[in-house]
This record gives sequence, structure tokens and C-alpha cells, in this order.
Amino acid sequence: MYSRPRSNLSSIPEESELGSNDPNVSSNDRPRQRSDSHNKRFSQVQLQRPPIPMSTPAPRSETNAMSALPSQLTSTSVTVSECTPLPWNTCFDERYEMLIDDTKSGSKDTFVAYSAGNAKNAKAIVLLMHGGGHSALSWGRVASILSAKDSNGDGEETGDSNVLVVAYDARGHGETRCVREDDLSGEQQLVDSVNVMRALLETLEVDLQVKVLVVGHSMGGAMAIKLAASRMLEERIAGVAVIDVVEGTALASLPYMSTFLQNRPKMFETVSHAIQYVVNSGQVKNLESARLSVPPQVQSDGASESVRWRTDLEASEQYWNGWFQGISNEFLSAPAAKLLILAGVDRFDRDLTIAQMQGKFQTLLMQDAGHAVHEDQPEQTALALLN
Repeated sequence: MYSRPRSNLSSIPEESELGSNDPNVSSNDRPRQRSDSHNKRFSQVQLQRPPIPMSTPAPRSETNAMSALPSQLTSTSVTVSECTPLPWNTCFDERYEMLIDDTKSGSKDTFVAYSAGNAKNAKAIVLLMHGGGHSALSWGRVASILSAKDSNGDGEETGDSNVLVVAYDARGHGETRCVREDDLSGEQQLVDSVNVMRALLETLEVDLQVKVLVVGHSMGGAMAIKLAASRMLEERIAGVAVIDVVEGTALASLPYMSTFLQNRPKMFETVSHAIQYVVNSGQVKNLESARLSVPPQVQSDGASESVRWRTDLEASEQYWNGWFQGISNEFLSAPAAKLLILAGVDRFDRDLTIAQMQGKFQTLLMQDAGHAVHEDQPEQTALALLN
């Protein structure tokens, strides 16, 4: 969430570097098969240093701020019949339900997580953190590509990767269920991320020497920064990649987020209708990704097929500033290699501008993507992380 006003992973860079057999089911509808699911070639992606003003920008106008909201109707609209939901195992290998102690309520919360790749052979772990209102499955296409990509540098896919990819549904999102669902404060989400990651590492029995690359989108990007800067996972985190979130532009756009949330549909006739809305409104431009990522974003409204949004983002407004306030300095202070992926040239504040010109982090622009960069361009996103 936030309305954007518009490596070789087997060895994560040091800080100085950066099935269905039904013939009526299409191949895109079938659960993941490593042998033939990922035969696409990656397009060339260039790391760039965009022209950025040296001074801290004034707050953007409403027109500019709204440019980061979901784009207008795409030129080709999809029909409901094209919006059949895809199951989680289209892209992930395993699903977990982890009981996590909630010290404030004295109860246990159930966090749902997914993994792709072989934990025993893992030489690197990629932790993916989703944006506000989304879920772990928004990372499905990226996770599938990362875990199946041969990371020996020859660009060929072997189906036997040494990258373990994990993602989880945040508190109040997707299939995770917590007693205090509405506490989406940055502090609570940081505690959640540490608890979930520790539980996953223990469950998967990953070698203690394996390093972690933390990747987050929007709200999840802010949380990824906080996790990396906190050092609460000791020395495990070797890199942090943030997708389409910059402190200044995020804070400037928050007043317009309320308007967007108030104006979007509250209910849908079916899950397929929700998928259709997300694609036709331009929130996600990749239909295949939307068929996977949208279903966990909605939930049944009762006995009928109608669904409503799973996460009440309007109720979380009290936390919005806390998600993004101070993340520029936290990003720069994180003891890890750093990558910022943007959908367009964003205005940095003074600290980020100077740091970027000094080469303290890398910037990658994906001009044709919307705010959900990783869903619109999963291949390019995965390639950027592998490089």
C-alpha cells in the first residue's frame, strides 16, 4: 500500500556490493511444475541513476500525487470468464501455518507462510514482504522464477535452484489470523516479521550460515527496511531491496489514499469479479499474477458468493505515517547491500540523493510498470534480485 505519487543469489553481495491432468485446464491453471513452467528468457535490465533534484521537494500537487494510485482502465479489458482464481501451489511448493505467541494478549496467532525451493540445498534465502491490503501470493510469480532460476550465471534454468524463497501473510492480511488483527503499527509488524522469520528458519532447518535477502513492496518495503535496520535477526540479513516506496513521496501521497479507498468498490459478486476489477482498474497489469494474488485479498461475506476486502485499510490510517516516517535514514543505516526498485523517477529527499550519488545504494527503474512492480514485471524483478 501507498498511492505512489508517482545476484548471483548463491552468494548475496557483500555490503560494499550490491498438477492437473485435465485437458480442459490450461497450463497457466495447473500447479507449479519446475521442469517446464519457466522457459522464458529475461529481458535486459539496467541499473540506472536517474536525474534527481538536490533539494528536498515540496509536497506534490494532487494531480501528481494521484499518479501513483492505480492507473486508469487498461486499453484491453478482461472479462470475468478470464479471471478464474489460481491456487497457491501454482507458484509455491509448501504452505505453513505457524503458531506465534502474542505476548500482549497472552494468546497464539496463526501466521500463514509459503516457500519455494529446497531448504536443504539453499545457499541464500529471499524473504518477500507484501504491501498493505495485499498478501504473500502477490509475490507468487517472482518466487517461482527465483526458486527455479539457475543462479550459476549462465542464464539457463535447471529446475534445481539453490535459492529458498519464503513469504508470509502479514497480520490482518490474507489467511493469517491474529487476536489483535487491527494492530498494523510499524512496531508490531517488525516484531511479527522477526517472529515469523525465526519460526520459518527453525521449521525449514536452514543452515545458520545461509544469508537472507529481505525484499519488500510499498508497506512491506518500509517493514523490510525496519527489519534490516533493527539488526534483530543478528547477522543473517545481507541485503535489502525495496520496491516502489520512498519516504517523501509516500508521506505526500497519504492524504489521497483515503479518497481512493473510499471510492473503490466495497463488495464483489464473486472472487472473479474482484480479480476483474483489480486488472481493469490498472492496479495490477499482469492477469496471471492477479488471478493468484487477488483471491487472498477478499473474503466471503456470508452464505452467498459475494466477497469483500479482507483488510480494512481505512481503519489502519492511524498507522500510515508511522510506516514511512524515517525510513530514508533507516534504509541508509541498515548494515546490508541496498537496492531500490521504482516504477518511475521518484524524488528523493536530500539524504537519499546524496547517498545515491555516493553509490551507497543502487536504483533500478522499471518505467512500464505500475505501483505493483513485482506483479506487473515479475521476470525483470526476479532478474534484478538475482543480479
